[in-house]
Amino acid sequence: MTFNIINGIVKEPYLGIIYGTGGVGKTGLASYAADPLYMPLEAGTNWINAKKFDKRPQNIDEFFEMIRFIIKNPTSCKTAIIDSMGFFEILSYTDILIKNPTTGGDKPKPITDISQYGFGSGYAMAMGYWQKLLKGVDALQSKGINVIFITHSHLISVPTESGDTYKMHGMALQKFGQSDVPELLRRRSDWCLFMQSTAKTSKIKNQFGGSKTVAMTGSRPQVIVHTRATSSFFAKVRAADESKIQDYYEINPNDIDGSSKAIFNDITGI
Repeated sequence: MTFNIINGIVKEPYLGIIYGTGGVGKTGLASYAADPLYMPLEAGTNWINAKKFDKRPQNIDEFFEMIRFIIKNPTSCKTAIIDSMGFFEILSYTDILIKNPTTGGDKPKPITDISQYGFGSGYAMAMGYWQKLLKGVDALQSKGINVIFITHSHLISVPTESGDTYKMHGMALQKFGQSDVPELLRRRSDWCLFMQSTAKTSKIKNQFGGSKTVAMTGSRPQVIVHTRATSSFFAKVRAADESKIQDYYEINPNDIDGSSKAIFNDITGI
């Protein structure tokens, strides 16, 4: 093998992640990526006015066949969007249960849930599917295609050095010992956005002279897209000049096209 030395910034296709609570607009935000093609694993992509496969995969083999189709037809899109990763996880678990229906041994017992395999071995088997997926991502990127993963968030307990715990928003994906999918994806991704919807509130006086906070009726909630981690959530953007990336962006409900597209221009245009 012959090596050459190069200097400067190297731009390559990215792997991005968008996660947040249900209904916050993750699928819609992803649609502003360059020439997107959705790989729909759930019905949420039906309302998106963008290219998508006409069928949802019924098993994990059909899902990987979608990836192979794009690899063989690299002009079909510039960005492949997998929506959502929770359903990919379900497909992988289902495949494991079909191929390994019992505990094995002299007195095998039927397995109906991934957690029933001894010593977390079911979760370890599932990691093989994620590794295969990331190899598919590598193959897509070698064809010049960006990849975006969309997934849901949930609250998780995080231990502190003192033995206490606190709550933070994490990806709603497998996390069991060393079989930690969120950590795998955090390391592998070029950027990870956390989307959060916050109701607009106001204070009103009560009859006792104090006040209370209430949600403002008739107003749309604020949708914030975070790009940097805090103690409440993980987010990141790899950029040559991080000063050009805001800590967070607010999607303007009156100008969704403009404000959402501006987010992608900032994150992916550096």
